Amino acid sequence: MDIYIFPGPFCTGGNIIISVYINTLIQSPMRSLISFLLCLSVSSALFAQNLPPDFTLAELGLKDQHEQVLPNPGDVEWLLVSVEKSAHKLVHEPLNQRGAEWLKSRQLVVLSDISGMPSLITKLFALPKMRKYKYPLYLDRGGELVSSWPKREGQLMLLHLKQGHPVSVQWIQSFDQLQQATESP
Repeated sequence: MDIYIFPGPFCTGGNIIISVYINTLIQSPMRSLISFLLCLSVSSALFAQNLPPDFTLAELGLKDQHEQVLPNPGDVEWLLVSVEKSAHKLVHEPLNQRGAEWLKSRQLVVLSDISGMPSLITKLFALPKMRKYKYPLYLDRGGELVSSWPKREGQLMLLHLKQGHPVSVQWIQSFDQLQQATESP
């Protein structure tokens, strides 16, 4: 029995397509059951954390609300991802009070998906307001960066990065949770 795992463009929300190919025709119900159970256990073990497809932070080419490119993406340890305005509000005020230095001290970058906002509203109202923030807010304007990543309503995704690659995910519902998760040991 050969097992083929296909992560890639078909991965949406951390799901995976697993194909089990049996070298010979299925000759017994027991072989069929074993194949099914193996497939189920492999898929649940691999994606227990529901990580987004692999990427490096450098290849995302992130720009903030001032059109500044993310400096030193290899130094970033945490990526906080917001896909809903309501979820972003959970942390905005405390982040704005603490400013860019607090984020830098925690090696934390904030990424917000604003692709659902009409472009006229973005240009006339949202960006001028975001430019007043006291912290850099990196933007996914077209939705192409985070569209296939896992999402949870009313929550922020906090990715722990090693050398720019995601290694674990936590779901954040408050600034206190963010602060606790990103504290140095």
